Parts: sequence; C-alpha cells; structure tokens
Amino acid sequence: MIESGWIFPDGTEYACGGDNLIVHEIAVKYFIRGLQFQDTSLHSTLVKEVDDFYWDHGARSLYTDYAIRRLGWIKVGTSIWHNITYAGYDWQSDLVRPYDESGYHIVNKYFSSSSLLTLKCDILLAIRNGRHHY
Repeated sequence: MIESGWIFPDGTEYACGGDNLIVHEIAVKYFIRGLQFQDTSLHSTLVKEVDDFYWDHGARSLYTDYAIRRLGWIKVGTSIWHNITYAGYDWQSDLVRPYDESGYHIVNKYFSSSSLLTLKCDILLAIRNGRHHY
C-alpha cells in the first residue's frame, strides 16, 4: 500500500508527494504528455478531452478529476487525513478495500461506468517519458 499517489486500473500503485516530489496533478500531466511517444492518436484524444473537461468542470483539480472520472485512476491522498477518492466503478472496490480496512477515509464519486475510458497502454512508461521529454 502507498501512503500518497495513484492506483491504476490494473492495480499498479504509483507514489506521489513526500520524497517523490511529484504531486497528483503533475503525474497526470506527465502521463498525457508521455503518451505522445507511445500513441499519438490517444495523446491527441486525451489533450482534447482535458480541454473539453476544463470548459465543462473548471480548472480546479482539473487533471486529478479527469484521471479519477475518465481514466479510472484512484487517488490516495494524505492532505488533512488519509483518504481515497475514486469514481466508484464496480471493479475498483477490490482495489480500495485494503485502504478502507486500514482506516482511510473513502470518497466514492458514484460515476456511471459510461464515463470510463479504457486504455491499452503502459501508464508507468508514459509517466516516465512525460517527465523526461518536452
């Protein structure tokens, strides 16, 4: 279990904050930017969707909200209390359960599964590429 970071749909955990020096929002930006080296079409789609998401939902926590709702990422945070924020898709309950049992505050957004964009890509590789390529 991680203390702060993201849990991806495949169950992979990615640490943010603390000594990792990456905040949640930046990890999503790196991911999207890094996709241009894996799948330019998907990269273009996500850039357009984030822009549309901005106009529909505003700028506050734009990338975090997009990742939770559209990508199915689960946010593990430690701001005021240890919390988990997730879209509420059926398959996410198994990923959230260990955190719930450890006393994390669970925030289920209850989004429809039609909101989910299923991706076939290497998320960690995209984040690494997004960090190093401009």
